[in-house]
Amino acid sequence: MIGPDYLSWLANLATVIGFPLGLVAVIYASWQLRASARIARGQFLLELTKMSERHDDILHRVTPDGQWATGQSKPQTPEDWSRLVDYLGLFENCEVLVQDHSLDARVFKRLFGYRIRNLARLEYVIEMINQPDEDWELFKSALRRLGIDPKKGLPRT
Repeated sequence: MIGPDYLSWLANLATVIGFPLGLVAVIYASWQLRASARIARGQFLLELTKMSERHDDILHRVTPDGQWATGQSKPQTPEDWSRLVDYLGLFENCEVLVQDHSLDARVFKRLFGYRIRNLARLEYVIEMINQPDEDWELFKSALRRLGIDPKKGLPRT
């Protein structure tokens, strides 16, 4: 027959063995969670990059040597204007993600700062976002995040 001392000894043994095993399990789960979060963040940034690449035609037109940045041309067709507005909207969505801490502000600046600076050099973009009947507050917030005055934009380079 098993006595109470033996049962007590088994309970103590289970505690001595179980506590370190439980601790190892918690540490491992924490490590797995961090690894999963890094992978998810990487996938999120890659998806955001893919979304920005859908606008590469606009990016090339608004770069300092692009056809819409030379001061001689700007979007002419409704389709061009629509694509430009959609491009600005991408950065508004990014600003929402930064504001709710889903996207790190430093990463946003590093990945998309040059694109927004290119837009901020275009007089017609600055005029458009400052129209009283337009609501470009999120894009203006993204400009301010980059140290750009939304009323003035940046000088052409």
